Amino acid sequence: MFWFDKVLDWFQDKFQKDAQHRVSSFIKDGKGGLKANEHYFQLWLDEMFLKDERKWFSEWHPTVHSAVSLEFGDQKQVITRIAGASMLENVDDKHLNRVIAQTMKLTGLIPFRGGSVRINAALLAMKGQDSVKQLIDVLGEFSQKLAVPQLSAALDVAKPLAAGVSAIVGITDGEMMLGVDTTLDEESLEGGSFALVYATKGEVPPGDLSISDKRLRFRGADLTGYHYMLIRVVRFDARNDWDSLNAIMQPYQQAVDLLTDGQSDAGKKALKKAVGAALKSMDLTETDRRRVIDALKKRYADAEELVGSGAFSEDVDNSLGKLMETAISPAEAAALGPISQAEAEEGLE
Repeated sequence: MFWFDKVLDWFQDKFQKDAQHRVSSFIKDGKGGLKANEHYFQLWLDEMFLKDERKWFSEWHPTVHSAVSLEFGDQKQVITRIAGASMLENVDDKHLNRVIAQTMKLTGLIPFRGGSVRINAALLAMKGQDSVKQLIDVLGEFSQKLAVPQLSAALDVAKPLAAGVSAIVGITDGEMMLGVDTTLDEESLEGGSFALVYATKGEVPPGDLSISDKRLRFRGADLTGYHYMLIRVVRFDARNDWDSLNAIMQPYQQAVDLLTDGQSDAGKKALKKAVGAALKSMDLTETDRRRVIDALKKRYADAEELVGSGAFSEDVDNSLGKLMETAISPAEAAALGPISQAEAEEGLE
């Protein structure tokens, strides 16, 4: 992973050199930790505050950077995002010294496979003229591809994007205004928010920070006078974007279409392809692989029965999202354990 080590080392070095001037406080949301192969997580930028202390937007360009290093599939991956002012809501010279709500998605849903997860997030001040701003914008648009639901289909951009981020850090006189660099595991990874403040602990005691409606509060009021960001880690028990998983969705719908056209053998082959895609999907947890496969097979069996009796209706919603409304619960699937290939393919011959 040398192609990304350079930029991570740069952030770590900047953070450590001036750590006493940066507050990083994690405020739990009370929803509990993440279990390997059962839960997903996602990063959001909820809020930020930018002081009017330099020539922003002309000589200096505010830039939000995030990176998540983890096991995805059978490989270590780095999911990174970079966003300049043009991609950040209301970040301009008219909104300096004001609290700016963002609700910006930094990653898509990421299945937690266990092991360690390194989370790096920072607000950078990148020095340069318009050419630097344009380069940040290009990389920002590029990085949006890594915040999509079917992450496995976008990983081909991860390496060149990381190389681009590393290059821009190297050619600009960048400063880290504030940031966090932490490594978590199954014992410590849970939902909550990182409050990142450019201040000392004496100026902004972490114990006086709280979260209310995705807003940072200091002693019950808005925090002003300091650069800050609020980065939220959200835990999900199951996906909520099923229909975006095209590798599963498309062959399943094809299976139903072939069945209703009287091509039952071809329909079974398409169903087997959908089941195989779910079984191998890097975008699903082990728990959801079982839930999806179980739901696919049951729905197809129901369709076979309805077609045989002449009662099948083409008006039935065959989307994966609708299908999962009647799937077994995540808790039931977790109790059954990972699904084997033999179990997944049972009845498909």
